Amino acid sequence: MQALQVRCSRAHMASNSVPSKKTFRFRDDVAYTEDDILIKKLFLFNVAPELVPKQLEAYFVKFGSVKRMQLFGPPSLAGAKYIGDKIKTKTGYIYFNDPRSAARALRRTVHYVGRRRLCVRPSDSWHQPDAFGPPTQLVVPASDEPVAPIMILNDHCLEYIVRLLVLSDRIHFARTCVRFENVFQQVSPALDKCVKFDDLMEMTLWDVRDFFKLSGRHIKQILGVIPQRHSKRIFEFMGAHCINLQKMSITATKLTAHNMYKTFEKMNQLQDLRLRACELTNDSLLALKDLPELKNLDLSNNEKLTGLHMTRLPVSLESLTLTSCTGLNSKLLPKVCQALKHLKALHLKGVYITEVRYKQLVTAKCCNALETITISDSDSEYSMVRSNQYEHIAKLPSVQNIIVYCNDTNMVRPQLFAWLEEFKSKQLQRLEVHGLDCINADMILNISRLSALQTLILANNDAVDDRGMEMLGALHELEEINLKNCSKLSDNAVLRLILDCHKLKMLHLDYCPMLTGKLLTDIIFKVRFQVRQKDVKRPLPIKMSVYGCRMDESSLQNADVAAKDIIDLSFALPSSSELCFFDLSELLADDDAVYFSNCQLDRDNWDDFDLMNNQYDDDWDYDDEYDYDDDDDDDHYYHDSKYDSELPAIFFGDECLWD
Repeated sequence: MQALQVRCSRAHMASNSVPSKKTFRFRDDVAYTEDDILIKKLFLFNVAPELVPKQLEAYFVKFGSVKRMQLFGPPSLAGAKYIGDKIKTKTGYIYFNDPRSAARALRRTVHYVGRRRLCVRPSDSWHQPDAFGPPTQLVVPASDEPVAPIMILNDHCLEYIVRLLVLSDRIHFARTCVRFENVFQQVSPALDKCVKFDDLMEMTLWDVRDFFKLSGRHIKQILGVIPQRHSKRIFEFMGAHCINLQKMSITATKLTAHNMYKTFEKMNQLQDLRLRACELTNDSLLALKDLPELKNLDLSNNEKLTGLHMTRLPVSLESLTLTSCTGLNSKLLPKVCQALKHLKALHLKGVYITEVRYKQLVTAKCCNALETITISDSDSEYSMVRSNQYEHIAKLPSVQNIIVYCNDTNMVRPQLFAWLEEFKSKQLQRLEVHGLDCINADMILNISRLSALQTLILANNDAVDDRGMEMLGALHELEEINLKNCSKLSDNAVLRLILDCHKLKMLHLDYCPMLTGKLLTDIIFKVRFQVRQKDVKRPLPIKMSVYGCRMDESSLQNADVAAKDIIDLSFALPSSSELCFFDLSELLADDDAVYFSNCQLDRDNWDDFDLMNNQYDDDWDYDDEYDYDDDDDDDHYYHDSKYDSELPAIFFGDECLWD
């Protein structure tokens, strides 16, 4: 007796190989989708607005008998919408009785009807008539037929099995029957809170679609580079189902304004958004204006942004990062800050801002809430523009954290430290200066008078020597200091700093070649004596990273060092997060890539289709879920829960889970 047909693709009863870039393949005289579903229905796109169904049906009938055909879009050229210089074209589908007819039409990717060009692709796997098998396979099992062993397991055992499966196999499991879908829904909130786009890389579009449909509302965080071959559809699926998303990070993925609107329309819970190196345009930012909970926005490495429309970003924003947005017009910056009344952090690394605009940020009182600001002394390390006069940031009323990036050839402007000493000596809590030998002894003297300073980063500066460290000992509120690669730093200087700064609990001393193992024994002896005398109360142990110094892990064998009651050493390789060995923009996906470029095409027909010169808009070159609402009864599957006890063999990977 034939087994009961259930909700699973035959693709998962065959091989589970990694899908290739093409979304379908030919076998003999017919074609199959990437899910191994027989293709009878084709999707039509770039259909000229003036073409009507009768014309198209008369053309496609030469490939074989047509069962059904439908078009969607503007009814005529007069009613067509224009996007730029392109016409908003029609889409549709055509359903052949014989799959061989569909394959013949599919081998020609470009067709001409009435001297008008149009394109075809297979409809999505779940829209194919045979996606869930013909109804004739639905057979009521005999009462004496044995029950599938897996159905004897209770739901707790099934949940345990689901937790052991990779994501794609979990989707196959859920697609099998109603009970299995319910089991999947029980574990999904715990398993799918955080999703990486890499997890979707080897999944078919049907699997991706079902994942977002079943688990989208449980996803709180999603990040990574979006897989190129399904990128447009992933935007659609995320926008429709990830309604509870709180954090999103997308890198090196081209985002059009159209995709931005589709993605963010329903994400009312989104709080943290990072869109780095995504080729954003000014118009695309308008898709973010209705995100009421958005707090942190990172738009780094989007060179096309000028600042236009940034005033329309959500007023709830507290942090805005524009690192390496080199196209930013500084004239618009004060207006942006004025519109974002709750902005507390502004990061402008790699962005050139003129002195006039820095002054305006203060005089216009548009940054009264700003607590953290990141700046660069010029727009890039190769810039010929002179260092901008950024010392005015010292007059921002609420600023507590300042991060400055300098080019290798520049020194930090002395006026900045002088003004910080004058205006922020009892307010500034964090100061970072990034650059090679970009400060001098006079600047260190100014820094030593910032009495409220808690965190200080002065890496890669040889001006931090014994004399400089003696001056820094006046920072009695200091809790963390970073002096990596300061080659003139001695054991005595570090010891003196630790003894003078009683709140100091973290020192980054990597690549300081003059530091030796003697420093460790001296710190332990002196600090332990301090504690016993009850002269001071200080946090212990003091954490120190010392990779690249004149000491090694053999120092940990010392009983006093190993105790970790006074110091806690780390010999781990320091983070290289400040270094970038490649341009992120090189990773951008080619949004105009054609999915079927590697398929078995009729090359003569392909060569005469110049995609770059296509006069029609091709952004809607795929199936849309709304095109299939109630028009095709053959696409619906049949399921009855009373037959759940009798299931066919289902394959996960190369193993059969049950028979």
